[in-house]
Amino acid sequence: MVEKFRALFRDEIARMVAKGATEADMQEEAFDEMIARNVARQVYDLVQQLDAEDRQEVWLDYFQRVSVNKLREVAAKLRGKRSADAADAAYDLEYLADLRERGEA
Repeated sequence: MVEKFRALFRDEIARMVAKGATEADMQEEAFDEMIARNVARQVYDLVQQLDAEDRQEVWLDYFQRVSVNKLREVAAKLRGKRSADAADAAYDLEYLADLRERGEA
């Protein structure tokens, strides 16, 4: 799985170089953020193409592996959306983060 992600990053960097990105561009923090955003978008699109059962498995695996800090970061972003569903999901992620910190999950 890690190699697949690395390949996505390499491919995205190659696309940016083909569009004219220079070595100096690649040294900028904004370049890294742009690459990460583009790869995240690709992964999200791929996950959305899966059937419901496989999609659920991917998200469960992600949330089991992601750091407590990342869980809290995602929860904060969801709270910013100001919808009931996003608020519920944010609460669930915070709860999972709390369980992880206590070694219960």
